[in-house]
Amino acid sequence: MLQESSFEVTDADGNKVKIKPAPRCKHEKIEPDDDYYTNGKIKEGLGGDWRHPMYDKDEGTYPGTNFDGDVPSDRGDKSQSLVEEHLKAFPDKNIIVRHRDIGLEFGPDLKGKVHLVTVGEFHVVGLDSGTVTRDGDGGYLNWSFDGNYSRPGDNKVVKFKPIGE
Repeated sequence: MLQESSFEVTDADGNKVKIKPAPRCKHEKIEPDDDYYTNGKIKEGLGGDWRHPMYDKDEGTYPGTNFDGDVPSDRGDKSQSLVEEHLKAFPDKNIIVRHRDIGLEFGPDLKGKVHLVTVGEFHVVGLDSGTVTRDGDGGYLNWSFDGNYSRPGDNKVVKFKPIGE
């Protein structure tokens, strides 16, 4: 059982003030909404991470799309083809494709990220908005993206905005 409490505050001038006993906080029950613990991001399960894509690799040439053509043999052409076909299938999402040999860092401003599918050595991600930073070599061999975006100077960083904004 708590026997004693105090509360220390430092004001703008650097002066410390100790209040004893500490003020009692009012208990309020919280009813969190669906995004309270995830900040709007899917954390695990279907579409939530690299191991659990939304579409299964056995659902066609480029799962989640209507593409039934030949997959380009050139790695760079394949990454661009994946972006193009997934943009058609998910017109409300920005699309980013990464090769398994590089990493992506998703910023805290990220919204609506969904791991759509893994096709061979490429992972395909759809997202609404946010900052993505590439960790590794660039070029179409390793990553490709399209949608509503800007490049703020560093060629490793892409800032996506919602489609239509």
